[in-house]
Amino acid sequence: MNATLMAQSIVANLVAAGVGHVVVCPGSRSGPLALAVAHAAETGMVRAHVRLDERGAAFFALGLAKSLLISAPDELAAAASGAPGGERAGRSPGPLVAVVVTSGTAVANLHPAVLEARHGRVPLVVVTADRPHEMRGVGASQTTNQARIFGEAVRFFADVPAEGPVGSVVQRAVASSIGYWRLPDGAVGRIDELRRQEAAWGYRDVDLSMLDWSERSGWGPVHLNVAFRDPLLRPHEGADSLYEAHGITPPPGGHLPTSAQPVAATIAVGPGTVVLAGDGGIEAGRFAGQAFLPLLAEPSSGLRTHPTAVGPYRDLLDSPLGEAITQVVVFGHPTLSRPVSALLARPNVRVIVVDDGAEWTDVAANAAAVFPAVEPELELPTGDLLGADWADQAGRGRQEQPSDFHAAWTSTWVAAGRLAQESLSALLVQEEGMTAWGACARIWEQHLADWRKGKEPVLTIGASAAIRHLDLLAGCALGSPDEPGRTTSAQMQGQFRAGVNVLSNRGLAGIDGTIATAAGVAARTGRPVRCVVGDLTFLHDAGSLLRGVLEEEVDLDVIVLNDAGGAIFATLEAGDGRTGEHFDRFWGTPQDVDIKALAAAYKCRYTRVESAADLARALGRQPKGRRVIEVRCERGEPRAAGQRMAGAVREALADLA
Repeated sequence: MNATLMAQSIVANLVAAGVGHVVVCPGSRSGPLALAVAHAAETGMVRAHVRLDERGAAFFALGLAKSLLISAPDELAAAASGAPGGERAGRSPGPLVAVVVTSGTAVANLHPAVLEARHGRVPLVVVTADRPHEMRGVGASQTTNQARIFGEAVRFFADVPAEGPVGSVVQRAVASSIGYWRLPDGAVGRIDELRRQEAAWGYRDVDLSMLDWSERSGWGPVHLNVAFRDPLLRPHEGADSLYEAHGITPPPGGHLPTSAQPVAATIAVGPGTVVLAGDGGIEAGRFAGQAFLPLLAEPSSGLRTHPTAVGPYRDLLDSPLGEAITQVVVFGHPTLSRPVSALLARPNVRVIVVDDGAEWTDVAANAAAVFPAVEPELELPTGDLLGADWADQAGRGRQEQPSDFHAAWTSTWVAAGRLAQESLSALLVQEEGMTAWGACARIWEQHLADWRKGKEPVLTIGASAAIRHLDLLAGCALGSPDEPGRTTSAQMQGQFRAGVNVLSNRGLAGIDGTIATAAGVAARTGRPVRCVVGDLTFLHDAGSLLRGVLEEEVDLDVIVLNDAGGAIFATLEAGDGRTGEHFDRFWGTPQDVDIKALAAAYKCRYTRVESAADLARALGRQPKGRRVIEVRCERGEPRAAGQRMAGAVREALADLA
């Protein structure tokens, strides 16, 4: 099988397995794959995206794939597409995503995104072109050992030889990426069937050392390394029968097959129990609603508007209320703040982890039990905090009332959160000038206001200081610049909607590829996307502002909180004085880049913000095309600012008594 036909077979099999979006970088050895993708795009079988830089392309693909995660759990199977090619062909491309690159350093540039996909549990198919085996290890140009280059970061690897039969290797790769695969009759086959049956029985207070889930299925990246031998391109060969020649009928696009749900374990909850929702832990909302429990929700859980969500929860953990916690039920990947990690390490706190995959989060090795799914003993209670819309989603069941003590526990947490939010709001309103803290609070206000209007925007947050600001301040009400503080935090909570579309690359919490990820989300969903980053995160990925003249435009605002350096380090050990005069150069890394000129170079619109009124006007315009909003923030003393906010929370809690 020559290179052209082999590439067509691989792409056809990818489409048949459910891949509907392919990101391609230009290259010579990958030329056969690029041509096959181009032919597939012409017939509407896939939606093709072309990016210049492999590192940015991989994060763009990650954003396309992460778009599957912004819906409520019962909607995860539906992949919103609406690609022009798919509409012309009367079908939608499949929901999965592949990225195609050439050999050599191009492959190495994918590694950061592959790691993020692995730890963030994002399905991603990586297809790398390679020289044939006889050219390896002999000094041939652009040739290195690409076999297993990503190591344990991928769930599956295959080294496909030049001119060799493709067989079922593509289906096996895609099945490993999502944990199950399609059968010809439309049924769903599952990887590791025996272990899934075990999961269905539930695990009750298991000894973690006895579990061997290393092969258990789950979402993640996979790698196909495909060798091509010259001649690489025969452009007319087989192009008109890309799928018929291989006996492949592409499946209906737009849906992932659904796997069997494990039987839920029942756990006792009551006063002293809190629910912790980390990145991707949206199922925590259902559990907290059913059990009427305080919900400590990181922003990228999508649950900050849940009726029992507690605002600045991390500062409450050091209060007497936090010290009264006896049990934590953990969903998702909570790694954002040190107070939460300290909570999970307390020897007197029972930690229950809910995760149906092998790589659950147990940062302190303190989990007492791990369950694939859970149900509380209490059904959803009635109460003023739980709105009818949320009750309809969760199901009211027997509508049992919790005990007065139980209700008081949760109500006290929610009240404490609101008092703390109001105190923080007052503090932010009093501060002069624009700060990164205040900007994040106002951006959240606008995001929530747009949600209420049905615009369904997506907010992507850099994994550095920006998401920590949002974690503390989401829900604080600053009001309009002319009437600061007039809106109450209770009003800002608004109507709960599952999955308020907040995404962040929290798998490894790196600043790599944040803009590219946001662009991928915008390209996949067609929704307006705001990407909030610090200046260093912006500069780290500014190249992803580039759009090829033949590529579709995205509606993306990149909001740069520019305080001239890495302010986050001022809040960590390096900023407590022990580094002395070396802090600014080696941690603060001040920079002086003309962001307006940089935006112009990439043909992006630009807006400069220096006041709350400027920011309100900028946010009042929905993202349309690519725009950079530079928020000129006063750097001040970030450590001191954090201490002032913690002090404000303590004072608010004193009033609660």
